[in-house]
Amino acid sequence: VETVKALAARGVFSSLAARKLMHIGCGPLFVLTWPLFSERGASAASCVPLAMSLKFAATGLGLLRNDAEVRAMSRTGAPRELLRGPLLYGFAFVALT
Repeated sequence: VETVKALAARGVFSSLAARKLMHIGCGPLFVLTWPLFSERGASAASCVPLAMSLKFAATGLGLLRNDAEVRAMSRTGAPRELLRGPLLYGFAFVALT
């Protein structure tokens, strides 16, 4: 996620391409690691998407400011957009893990 955000901030990727790369790369890559965890370890693994989801929520609510993250993950550049798609995507991984 951080690499894609940095490249999007430098203009290497458009906002649209950055969002797609994050969805295509992060979610499936995380799912592929599930067999590496025991049942107990899966609970610990869910902390990663939970932490990212809480960061999205804090940014979307204006508690944190991260312009590069907002540009990379929103369609219009509005931080509140992170409260929809990215937040729900993250919570889905928490629930499924």
